[in-house]
Amino acid sequence: ANASEPARTASADEAAKPLTVAFDKSLDLDLINISDLKHPDKKATVPAVREAVFSGRMKLDGPTLQFAANQLDVRIANTRNPAAPQALEHLLATGDVVVHSFRNAAAPSAKPAQPDGITAQRFELQTTPGADGVPVPSRMLADGDVTAWNYRPYKTGETGAAGKAEPDKPERKQTVYAPHIAAALSPKPRTDTGASPASKTTSLALGDFQASHFQATGGVRIELENYAKRLIIATASTFDATPPTNQAVLNGAPNAPA
Repeated sequence: ANASEPARTASADEAAKPLTVAFDKSLDLDLINISDLKHPDKKATVPAVREAVFSGRMKLDGPTLQFAANQLDVRIANTRNPAAPQALEHLLATGDVVVHSFRNAAAPSAKPAQPDGITAQRFELQTTPGADGVPVPSRMLADGDVTAWNYRPYKTGETGAAGKAEPDKPERKQTVYAPHIAAALSPKPRTDTGASPASKTTSLALGDFQASHFQATGGVRIELENYAKRLIIATASTFDATPPTNQAVLNGAPNAPA
């Protein structure tokens, strides 16, 4: 996978930044007519995007997400919810996929947070309807030379989520390499209660979600940086983790059949 796309960190000033997309070749749009929620009394309809297919190298940039791929197929749900009239329903990207997902913006005095991310040859994001009927990300599938990484603050005397924070030390990084990775997604606990409504309703705000269950298969390599004086490496056939409870299990030899 091509991991050379530029990374950056999110700032508080970018909370309401709109999504922008650039592409090399073509964009095919499937439009439908939906009720005009701004003027419900007039029973008018307006055109809306149902599906968009980007061909050629494309790049998407948003407040909590950077995304790049050789082809992208996005299906949009028209929710009839005035607070979020359109939301992501399904996403499928292929060819040198690069995803950078940003955590909530840090306090101005804190160091910028590094983006979590994933690279793969195929990346799929599935959703399920939320309590308000608006689809929310529920499952992520990645295939083909997958690399997934995330950062966490350095803490001394750490047991689970406890421990003393050491802001002057580099963040700890966990990286997983595998042919296939699947993750169940759930909303992160919110700490930015003062965030703008736009930052909370963005349909591609993947930085607001975390893996509630994570599984890598097909021969796995795990690297842990800044946990000890030297790089920690573990290999296995499969890796099964539940991040919210800090539980993880490695099974089998790396070359064991799937």
